[in-house]
Amino acid sequence: MTRDTTTTVNPSGPSRDYTVHRLSRGGALVSRIIHMVALTLSGAADRLFRAVLGSGNAKMRKTAKLLSACTPHAWRGLSWSLPAVSTCAMARRCKAYCYALQGRFSATTVALAHVQNWHALETLYALGGESLVTDTIARTLTRLTLRGRKFSATLIRWHAAGDFHRAWYARALSAAVSRASVECASRGRLCVVYLYTKRIDMVRSGLLTANAGPLPSSGAVLRVVQSVGGTLDHLIDYDRPHARVFGTHEERKLAGYVDGNDERADIPAIVGETRIGLVYHGSLSASTVGLKSSRTDNY
Repeated sequence: MTRDTTTTVNPSGPSRDYTVHRLSRGGALVSRIIHMVALTLSGAADRLFRAVLGSGNAKMRKTAKLLSACTPHAWRGLSWSLPAVSTCAMARRCKAYCYALQGRFSATTVALAHVQNWHALETLYALGGESLVTDTIARTLTRLTLRGRKFSATLIRWHAAGDFHRAWYARALSAAVSRASVECASRGRLCVVYLYTKRIDMVRSGLLTANAGPLPSSGAVLRVVQSVGGTLDHLIDYDRPHARVFGTHEERKLAGYVDGNDERADIPAIVGETRIGLVYHGSLSASTVGLKSSRTDNY
């Protein structure tokens, strides 16, 4: 069989339109089958994305509490991750002692959730390409932000583990945040998605489009922090937000980096601080992994 035309399939409304290939022989039947599969997988993917959004760790909860105290909003913190190392194409030495392979991240339930996220992304892309991935993430961000009355703002740490392993994924997340912003703003809600990444190539090329400046009162924004210590450090723009890991707070202070760990939690990444210092907190000692002021890696 040869592919000759395309047919637009609409799983559940105009916002879910995407294109599938129609086969020249038996095209109507094949399109009908694909449409049924699309309905099933699209709905399942929506449920999966919502189900595996974690409530975050103590740092996330502290960040949400601090934001609630200094902004007009009541915040809640969530996180969304991929498998560590296997999706970190531009990581370097940190693979040997990655914190996302230690502690609670090593629990079977946590690791399984990250794998499910990965499979959800790949399934969505195989089914409907970048547009379906964008649409699903945008709907998820919107639903989470608009849900309930207790919280008027949602904070999501994207990639507490993992990184961008595909260009279409980076574009999809950037577009999804922009799309979610419209409805969130119309309802007076705020969604902030923030992340650390070693994919400096995607930052420099514009695949990851970050929002700079003060936090808006409503809408949705994406904060991107360049992470020092990967194979693309030569591309980092040090005049823009970037993070570096240190062995101790003393070393961080001497280097002139603000605290991105304890005192202010993740506030520096969210408000757009340029020099963010993260003190290593894995189960191995800092000296064991070689984290000294003259030899730092990323978070």
